[in-house]
Amino acid sequence: MNELVDPDWIGWLLSLGIFLFAGALSVLTYLTYRRERDRKLLLVTVAYVLFALRGLATIIGPVAEGAFELQGLHPTLLVVVVEVFTHFSALLVLVGLALFFAATTRT
Repeated sequence: MNELVDPDWIGWLLSLGIFLFAGALSVLTYLTYRRERDRKLLLVTVAYVLFALRGLATIIGPVAEGAFELQGLHPTLLVVVVEVFTHFSALLVLVGLALFFAATTRT
């Protein structure tokens, strides 16, 4: 199959984009929070950090699994943690969305 249309490669590239974009937005929002001192901006910063962690988890998960499979090693604590973190990354998105909702509805 052509590498440019491989779904795994496209998913990895999108996860990298999510990680970088959410990381940049979290830094910018935190800098704005430091200037404005609005607690809503702190909630939005944490939400962006959660989105960045989700992107990082989906990038690192397959890479760590592949590295251990190639070497024929037994699962260790690191592999188990990465696997759990990858599967629970949807929870990070859910909490991030809840923080966005709290920030927009807070008075």
